[in-house]
Amino acid sequence: MNDNLGRVAEQHHNLYKVLLEDGTLMESRVAGKFAYQRKKNTDYPVVGDYVRLNEKGIIEEVMERKSTLQRMEAGTTKKSQIIVSNLDYIFICMAVNQDFNLRRLERYLSMVYGTSITPIILLMKSDLAEDIDQYRSMVREEQSDLIVIPCSSVTGEGITEVQGWLQTGMTAAFIGSSGIGKSTIVNQLLGQEVLKTSRIREYDGKGRHTTTHRQLVRLGNGSYLIDTPGMRGLALDTSNVAEAFGDIEQLACECKYRNCSHTVEDGCAIRQALEKGTISAKRYRSYTKLKREEQHRSKERNKVYGGR
Repeated sequence: MNDNLGRVAEQHHNLYKVLLEDGTLMESRVAGKFAYQRKKNTDYPVVGDYVRLNEKGIIEEVMERKSTLQRMEAGTTKKSQIIVSNLDYIFICMAVNQDFNLRRLERYLSMVYGTSITPIILLMKSDLAEDIDQYRSMVREEQSDLIVIPCSSVTGEGITEVQGWLQTGMTAAFIGSSGIGKSTIVNQLLGQEVLKTSRIREYDGKGRHTTTHRQLVRLGNGSYLIDTPGMRGLALDTSNVAEAFGDIEQLACECKYRNCSHTVEDGCAIRQALEKGTISAKRYRSYTKLKREEQHRSKERNKVYGGR
């Protein structure tokens, strides 16, 4: 084969499956010269990357990424880990049962707002909700301009609306807890069962981890979907907590003192908002926690990557 462009569809340690233009999935690995020249783990291919292959089907080059979703690696390395790349949209999935968690949503949004990716919230298993508008309202209390789509694999609600975002050449990823129907929705969008699925126990919202690795698939119209496994650890790496909590950041600008600690000062707009119930104490605690984590991670990145 001649020099060829493909897209990383799966990664299994140092082995890759690359989706070619004709729809063929080719097993591949990186060239020795490529590995020798890499200085950081984030230089290696990840799911979503466009790559150039040589005549033997070996990856010789990772093309420039237009976006990455990343977190800090688990453990003590403090290194960045790219989850997926080259996304236009990210579908943040929460089921309207025990999985519904606004604090986790705030963490996801803080991650996504550190990128150029547009977040879209999917309220999964909407057929189980007595009042889906109540859940929609709770999400939009976080940010009024968030796109929120109720989805049900049982009734088909939301599938057409999700399809509307998947124009030719666009790429979207699904993130969220395991067992809430991400893979089922992807299969419905594909029109066939490509990804394995399993049911959760509705009485406690728990189930098996069906998706065990990230997987990219191409739809018939030339758009791409990436399914991801449920992620227990989601430590911030590149993030934008300020945008995820725009309401609190705006209030901070209205405080009487520029260096207000928001604890004891007179004229503190945030304290006044907490007393009036304009913002909840839970949301403010989440903001301060994520803000501290973001500041700490910024210092760690400077140590590990020298400010890059």
